[in-house]
Amino acid sequence: MKPGKTEQFYALVINQNNMAMDADIIWKSSIPSVATINNEGLVTAVGTGSTEIFATVDAVQGLSEALVSDIRRRVLSEMITSST
Repeated sequence: MKPGKTEQFYALVINQNNMAMDADIIWKSSIPSVATINNEGLVTAVGTGSTEIFATVDAVQGLSEALVSDIRRRVLSEMITSST
């Protein structure tokens, strides 16, 4: 992501029977100076760096990383492709 851009994050909550269920998800960014996240899971890139995005329901937590960079997407994509 580039600073100032947004990206929607999603979390799927499943019960013990592996069925999707509605739940109130609490979203949190570990470093809000890099990216913030609202109650609907919309991430806004603030400054360069990386941060963990947490989705919490009751005592269960999942996480993903958000990377914010000034590098053009095409160049970053080529770097990732060439290293795999």
